[in-house]
Amino acid sequence: MTNFDGIIDILDIVRIINQIMGNSELNEDEFTAADFNADGIVDILDIIQIVNYILANLKKSTTFLWLQLLVLHIHFRFFSI
Repeated sequence: MTNFDGIIDILDIVRIINQIMGNSELNEDEFTAADFNADGIVDILDIIQIVNYILANLKKSTTFLWLQLLVLHIHFRFFSI
């Protein structure tokens, strides 16, 4: 997706988080790919949809554990007081 490797995975989520946090900037094509819900904004809602997509298509592997850890990290990063 955002890294155009033909696979929607954790690397795409990390790239989007870096965009949201201001650590990097997506070019126009990357932005379009990252805007998963096509609302013109790349934000946490896109990440949630991407995570749901990955979970729906995930085969049993250690990737699932890493994805769960990432979701927890995102939750605490964006929603902690």
